Amino acid sequence: LIGPVAKLVPLDAGAISFFRAAFALAALAPFLALGAGSFRGGLGVVGLFAERRLHALATHGALGLFLAGNWYFYVLAVQVSSVALAVICLFTYPLFTAILEPLFFSEPFRALDLVAGALVLAGVFVMVDVGASDGTALGALYGVLSALSFTLRNLFSRQAIRKHRAEALVLVQLAVAACVFSPFLLGLSAPPSPRDLLLLAVLGSGLTLLSQLLFIAALKQLSTTLASLIVALQPVL
Repeated sequence: LIGPVAKLVPLDAGAISFFRAAFALAALAPFLALGAGSFRGGLGVVGLFAERRLHALATHGALGLFLAGNWYFYVLAVQVSSVALAVICLFTYPLFTAILEPLFFSEPFRALDLVAGALVLAGVFVMVDVGASDGTALGALYGVLSALSFTLRNLFSRQAIRKHRAEALVLVQLAVAACVFSPFLLGLSAPPSPRDLLLLAVLGSGLTLLSQLLFIAALKQLSTTLASLIVALQPVL
């Protein structure tokens, strides 16, 4: 639903992404307040920033940047082509994940994951050809860049979720994304209309926040590749 909703908002990709992050942060705040007791002992937001090592800070910053790249290129793909093409190209990420995850975590390559990822990629090529239009090639490029950003964000999240709660990780990622996209507000000729704000609120607080929390929490139980392949049912939906 993220693609169709984003396509209804007449703003550029950067502005849409800023409001998406802002509304997601606003929705996350009361959730964190209600569960404040579970954030003791270095498991929550305080635990994230208590790590003074440069490597830890760089990891958390990179998570937010990869999330921002995923959002920005995805909305661009939707705007220059179609929602269907953007969704399908985004789902090249199971193949990226199947290739990169064993390298990140020194795990053996699994033939089944590689085959499944290759099948997803083959489906992308078929759909790109069938839906050819003036914006198809550019939309496909943006969609694949979004997929690569999403892959890297998921792989770094799998490392971080071992030490921190999903809510805390999402909070930091959203905050970084909001900072990255804030300059795009300077290009607005007028503030969003009430209708657009309502759509952006749905996009950020519902469609974005809930999916982010569920996906990162799933990485506690599943490999990144398996979680990615399950979510790859989305083009069918």
